[in-house]
Amino acid sequence: MKSSDPEIIIVERPEMKAIVLRTIANKRDVRLAWKEIEAAMADHSGRPNADEGLVFIPEWQWATRVETLWVGVQVNSLERVPEGLETITIPAKKYAKLQCAVTIAKWIVLTRHCGNGSKAGGWKEI
Repeated sequence: MKSSDPEIIIVERPEMKAIVLRTIANKRDVRLAWKEIEAAMADHSGRPNADEGLVFIPEWQWATRVETLWVGVQVNSLERVPEGLETITIPAKKYAKLQCAVTIAKWIVLTRHCGNGSKAGGWKEI
């Protein structure tokens, strides 16, 4: 394995719930979506990792072009979902965790590839 290749580790992950906002994958719209999520979730008490953000990208988009993604935050419960936001639940299972080379932010990205040489934890169901 080259030093630029991602390290792959098999891990057992508990269920994860997130409140998210769907957006178009361009810088302007993603920034606006983050601002909306931050405002809507600022007083939400059930955020176990309040300093982390999540980005969800459907795996099939990597084959051509990422056009749609979801930005959001992890929550303990899906009981209080602000109007206009959606939910995503990632089931408890074994996953392959990918680690790339360079840290750009403290984000967990649930996707198949690290992409662009950036370090973003990736999870792929096995």
